[in-house]
Amino acid sequence: NEYKSYLSIMFSKRFFKVTAGIAASSSIIGYFITKQKEEWNTFNVSRHFSLLQDSCLKSYHTVSEIQNFDPLIHAHCKDQDSRQNFDFIADAAEIALPSVVSIAAYHKYPMNITTGSSGTGFVVDSKGYVITNEHVIDGTEHVALTFHNGETVPGHVVAVDDKTDLALIKVQAPFQLQELAMAEDQSLRVGQWVIAIGNSLCYSNSVTVGVVSYLDRELSADSQFPIKDRKYIGKVGATKYVQTDAAINRGNSGGPLVNLKGEVVAVNSLTLHGEVQNMNFSIPISDVKRFLREFSEGKSSTQPRSRYALGIRSVTLNYGMIDFLKSQNRIPDDIEGGVFVYSIVNGSPAQEIGLRRGDIIIKIDGKGVDSTDALANILNSKGGKTVLIEFYRPKAGLYSRKVVPRKV
Repeated sequence: NEYKSYLSIMFSKRFFKVTAGIAASSSIIGYFITKQKEEWNTFNVSRHFSLLQDSCLKSYHTVSEIQNFDPLIHAHCKDQDSRQNFDFIADAAEIALPSVVSIAAYHKYPMNITTGSSGTGFVVDSKGYVITNEHVIDGTEHVALTFHNGETVPGHVVAVDDKTDLALIKVQAPFQLQELAMAEDQSLRVGQWVIAIGNSLCYSNSVTVGVVSYLDRELSADSQFPIKDRKYIGKVGATKYVQTDAAINRGNSGGPLVNLKGEVVAVNSLTLHGEVQNMNFSIPISDVKRFLREFSEGKSSTQPRSRYALGIRSVTLNYGMIDFLKSQNRIPDDIEGGVFVYSIVNGSPAQEIGLRRGDIIIKIDGKGVDSTDALANILNSKGGKTVLIEFYRPKAGLYSRKVVPRKV
């Protein structure tokens, strides 16, 4: 019993020592952890005050500065409006806007047809040279350009490249022109901020923002666009496009796509509509530089591409029109698109083959026609050769006629 009591006492003493040691160690560790936190907080405070002082002395405009910028610090800066440091889009647009022009082109044809088109361009040389899309000038040689200051000046088309859909216009402006700087080739990255500027739906100097979605996008007019719920604006050229989600609408064609430095990186050219969203395509700046180089060397064409017409006034048959005509049993259910003819010009090829008001053109040489743009592109591609037109006459049936489009 005495031995057991001795062991119990000894065990209790050892247990106390171990417990006391653990408690002491925990206290020491806790002290150092608390001390480290205090030192870390002190470091952060001094770092924050240092950054706070810097943020009050300058504005953050470059990408690297924006990435390193601490908005929580800047919110406490009392010496300036913190919002201006986030206006890097506005800064880039402010640089580019004075060089952007709105373009109006009017076409007078022998068959008493006058049409107009609008687009955008930008100054590439202060001597009076403006870049735009070839499909904006669309066969005409004389255009009117409205500059950022509101003045309108006549221009003359001096070079075209219908393969890449580029055109060069010369103007004699009574004021100093500001050329838009061009970015370095291959400087774009997927995900990079870009800004589209143009005469969107005839609202001049419209600015939209997005990112580069893809580089070197290859497109084909045959495989990409003749889909019933898609319609393309612009012309598919022989190039690899910059794809962006920055909004591009009718009138934006020929306008610049710029980076955050206000440098043009591409020329806005075409977009997809219908169920497709945020898929827009621009001609890379490398093609523009090549085109300008060929012009300076006298290698580029000085004549707009020839255009051919049937002598009709027409509109694209949209879904609403199709549904209405089907509800009236005027067209069969298998017609999903076409061009609705609402007027025939006297003495035109269309009148010669018996086309009438209300006819719906659905095919040319076996190729589906789902828009007025598609109709014009097919006729122009045939170069004035005889084509076979298939059209549907409501409540009468399907007809086909051979016709030679007339050069205009």
